[in-house]
Parts: sequence; C-alpha cells; structure tokens
Amino acid sequence: MTIDADAQDASPVTLAAARAEFDADVTYLDTATFGLPPRRSWAALQQALAQWRAGTADAVAYDLPLAAARSSYAHLVGVDPSVVAVGSQVSVFAGLIAANLPDGSEVLTATGDFTSILFPFLRAVGPRDPRPGGAAGSHSRLRDLPHHAGRGLRGAVRGRAGR
Repeated sequence: MTIDADAQDASPVTLAAARAEFDADVTYLDTATFGLPPRRSWAALQQALAQWRAGTADAVAYDLPLAAARSSYAHLVGVDPSVVAVGSQVSVFAGLIAANLPDGSEVLTATGDFTSILFPFLRAVGPRDPRPGGAAGSHSRLRDLPHHAGRGLRGAVRGRAGR
C-alpha cells in the first residue's frame, strides 16, 4: 500500500476543495449512520482491495496511515499520540470506557445521543434526571451535557480524583 503525499498534507482545506471530495447524486444528510466516502478515501480503498485481491497487500503498511491519523488527531487536541485509541466504532470504545469507570465517576452525555453510546454508561452509573429535584436514579452520576457544557468535553468523564 502506498500513501499519497497529499494525504499527509496538514494544510487547511477550502470549502470548495472539501465539496469536490464527494460525489453524492442527491442531498445527503445521513452521515451519522452511513457517511459518504470522500474521493481520496474511495481511491485508497480501491487500491487496498486490488492489492488484497492480488495477494500483494502488506498488513504492516496499514500501520503508516493509522499512525499518521493518530498523530494528526493528537496534535489537534494537544495530547501525545500514544494516548489516542483507534477503532472501528465509537460504541465499542464507549462500552470499554463505561465498563472501566471507577466508582463515583460522573458521565456527561448529549441529549438524544445514540443508544449505543448511552446504554453502556446507563448500565455503569445508572440514569439520573439532571433537572433540579429530578427523581430518576438521582443517586447516580449520569448527567446531561447541555447542563454542564461550560466544563468542556475534556472533563466529560471524571473519576473521584477529578481525572
């Protein structure tokens, strides 16, 4: 697998360039469920499939773009790449995080988020009505993000020690 030099370019993309990456025949708004691939992703996938089919794919080569993506994201959010996890679905990581929350953790959620994100945390810390005087599971620590948006997403999951 080869990596196109353009894929490594971190320069800003114009709106026109971003629009040119997509080929939808209709106005497409279902990206949360089944997003459309940009041209460069489609081309990379076709190249990878052709190499796989021909028996010339090199599994180790897949680590290069993965490492580049982790590094780019880490730079964007100001963390070391070694702490950036990569996976095929957010829900898998949500379950992993929820299953490993320390006792007393507080979890902030977005109103109406996908059940695949919410349910692991509901199981881990239980429901809580974030409104003053709310009764449902008021002993637990699942809170609605809009009521705590001032804290920022970095503090969305905290243990007792504030980490």
